[in-house]
Amino acid sequence: MQESISTLLSDIDCTPLFVPGKIDALSNEEFRSQFRSLLDTDIARKNQNIAYMWVTETPIPRLKGSSCVIYIGKTVYSLRERHRQWAKIESEGFNWLRHNHIIETFGAIQFIILLCKNGISPKNLETNLLDKYLKLHLENPPMNSTSR
Repeated sequence: MQESISTLLSDIDCTPLFVPGKIDALSNEEFRSQFRSLLDTDIARKNQNIAYMWVTETPIPRLKGSSCVIYIGKTVYSLRERHRQWAKIESEGFNWLRHNHIIETFGAIQFIILLCKNGISPKNLETNLLDKYLKLHLENPPMNSTSR
């Protein structure tokens, strides 16, 4: 696991699971296909009540330091149920321009599912991760447009 991810997850009570595969698309159609393929994996379909992260292969400079984490989210459903409906929207317009730039500049995008432990809710896990990210980098992840 990359150092920036390990640092973020240290002292956070969760179990990380990497979703097999990656998004390294050169076109928006390929992005949509790869996005759906990741969401169709067993890990993305079967795990519910989770937090999750979208990460890049190489770190992105932040106000303070750098991080591979580009998005932190949560769902009481599975990752597939949470994002499958957005595959088309994520591969069009501004969203595609942003994803394409991220892939070209920082490498493929992967998903990490974070299984909640000891009764912590997905919302609390997401809040803890966003708070820690903010303390480490003095800003939210690039694709988290609003704070909690």
